[in-house]
Amino acid sequence: MQKNHARIKLTKVLCVLFLSFLSQKSFALISGQAMIGIDSSTVEIDSTEYEFSGSSLGAALHLDPIPLIPIGFGVEVHVPTTKVDDRELTGVVVDLQVSAWAPVGLFGIKPFAKVGYIPFGVYNFVQESLTVGTATEQSDVPFTSSGLHFAGGIYYSFLPLISLLAQYSMREETLSMDGALNLAGIEIDADDLPERKRNSQNFMFGVEIGI
Repeated sequence: MQKNHARIKLTKVLCVLFLSFLSQKSFALISGQAMIGIDSSTVEIDSTEYEFSGSSLGAALHLDPIPLIPIGFGVEVHVPTTKVDDRELTGVVVDLQVSAWAPVGLFGIKPFAKVGYIPFGVYNFVQESLTVGTATEQSDVPFTSSGLHFAGGIYYSFLPLISLLAQYSMREETLSMDGALNLAGIEIDADDLPERKRNSQNFMFGVEIGI
């Protein structure tokens, strides 16, 4: 009788440890992410499309307010640096997002998804030689952005509260300017410029640490 009781107790302990290992991420109240990867985007200006590509950096911070419920709320910062020919587009984009992940995984691997709103982003567009009228000079044009962010990927938990991650993201943004733009001495009102859109994809690798 005592042996059976000891076996049952040992089985319960092993089950708890096993479930804890599978669900490590669920016990983290706050988690931080650092990522690096590649970025490609299509910037549409009026009816013309420009294909940019380059690198990207990312960082995120999420709060999991309800223990054992795999839903978090947080913010992600994305920093793309992209080029095409003599044009360069760099920026910093802030996402407010909701994240969700599988409460259990297989061999430490768990899928996750993120949905976010971009309330604010800043971009700087540089063209080495822009001709306006009879003048040619380097253009330096600032933009602000807003839009949506969708992402999915996998976590690999190899230590308690520490995971490697791979993430694929899509962002749909509208770029805008305030005031007037001065190009080669010619002032252009921002309201007279065509609408600009940026649709991007990036694939990133990184690490997440929870506390």
